[in-house]
Amino acid sequence: MSSVSLSSIEKKYGEVSAVRDLDLEIRDGEFMSLLGPSGCGKTTTLNMIAGLELPTSGTIRIGDRDVTRLTAMHRDIAMVFQSYALYPHMTVERNMGFALMVRGHRPDEIARRVARASEMLSLGDYLGRYPRQLSGGQRQRVALGRALVREPEVFLLDEPLSNLDAVLRVQTRAELSGLFKSLGTTAVYVTHDQAEAMTMSDRIAVFSHGRLQQVGEPLEIYRAPANRFVASFVGSPPMTFLDAVLGEGGEIVSGDLRLSAPVALAGARPGQPIVVGIRPEDVRLADEGLPAIVDVIEHLGSLQVVHLTAAGERIVAQLPEDARLRRGDAVRVRLEPAQLYLFDADAGASIYTPGRNDRSPSHTETSK
Repeated sequence: MSSVSLSSIEKKYGEVSAVRDLDLEIRDGEFMSLLGPSGCGKTTTLNMIAGLELPTSGTIRIGDRDVTRLTAMHRDIAMVFQSYALYPHMTVERNMGFALMVRGHRPDEIARRVARASEMLSLGDYLGRYPRQLSGGQRQRVALGRALVREPEVFLLDEPLSNLDAVLRVQTRAELSGLFKSLGTTAVYVTHDQAEAMTMSDRIAVFSHGRLQQVGEPLEIYRAPANRFVASFVGSPPMTFLDAVLGEGGEIVSGDLRLSAPVALAGARPGQPIVVGIRPEDVRLADEGLPAIVDVIEHLGSLQVVHLTAAGERIVAQLPEDARLRRGDAVRVRLEPAQLYLFDADAGASIYTPGRNDRSPSHTETSK
């Protein structure tokens, strides 16, 4: 096992910066997810750790070794690709052991490692089969087994579950999470799926436009986003955002909607533009609340996602299924000031995060 350290990493393709000013420490034995939308720099970062891409500048260390200019085969890493990349003419057993054979390992050592990996991944009954005879989930396990037999310092996984159907993806991510916890090996996992990152990771690194936005444990990322982008990307259903200004009395004004500010904002001035963030689970039905109209209902089993219009603003609520709402219903909703997130309208940086300040006024909501 080894830590991974990236210092002042830049990656340019001509004049285009794919990764900029990246400093990231991945701890020994940690499962770290690189999370973000397509084109944000996460796969480029993984490829630089793997040695498939060289950084334009900066330093990469695995353990106590500077590997910045080393080729992939000299970095003691194993990579699992999105496409599986199995040899179609080889059996599962030969696919798993081929890299060891190329490296000159003894046949008995190859057999031992393949047997151990196949037992861990429940592949013992499939060793004699070819990839075409396997399901997508089984092929992914073979690809993972091929990496496991290498016994590397670091595992690198590039969206390995994206080709699986929804049910199998949930099942496989639970298996992967348990496997890596038992191995205790350092793993770097690229995904655009926040559910995968939240459920599998020790920590998450969130990327946008080639820059690292925030690093933290899953609940830290969710509960205390560093900026509007992180708040928008982590959470399902996503956070509702309202463009607003500070009113004369310190309240928050968004169109016809007035909300009490959760705290007295230091240095704030009346008319200052801000952005208000509301988590869907923090919107509740209440007898004494803000009047709203139900626009759309998405049923998700025990939960329903309800799109509402309140004082001319669109708000999303996550409510229990037994709320029994219908489109067009007139309801009242409660928005607790202490549960509002506030962001700088220009820079997007977090101004207020619920739970970080105990001072909050009593609940008040009005419309003009």
